[in-house]
Amino acid sequence: MLNNENEFGFVEWNVNFFPDSSKPLNSAIVKNAVRCCDQNTCFEWAALYQNFLTILGDIIVQKFCEIGKWSNENNIPLLCALEDGGVRTHGFVFLVRNSGHFLELINDIIFRVIEGGIFTHIQKRAFDKQKTESKYNSHIFPLRRRVLTC
Repeated sequence: MLNNENEFGFVEWNVNFFPDSSKPLNSAIVKNAVRCCDQNTCFEWAALYQNFLTILGDIIVQKFCEIGKWSNENNIPLLCALEDGGVRTHGFVFLVRNSGHFLELINDIIFRVIEGGIFTHIQKRAFDKQKTESKYNSHIFPLRRRVLTC
């Protein structure tokens, strides 16, 4: 990203991908990155102007695919992924005291939600709802330069 002539940026929480600020590369990335107010803004700048690099999570990419924003009218993707695939993943954790009375119950519920496909089902329903809403609320990308505002 640093050697590319295009600007790059991401939402503020992506700074967590570069935690060790004592490393010159991490420090330079964090210092030179443009901060987007949300992932939609980063996506729109990268897709519309094609002079901006960004980091998008797999769920947001799935969302854009589902609502039809990921590709153009010829079904050609507006953005491409890194050749090596994913960079890093962040998991979500639920912290409970080790001696907590509900630890086994919480583990059992989480296991059943994941194994039963409930999370995937909820995600698909949310994508379907967004797809329907996007058909009625389609917008034209704003023609702005450099200032990534919402």
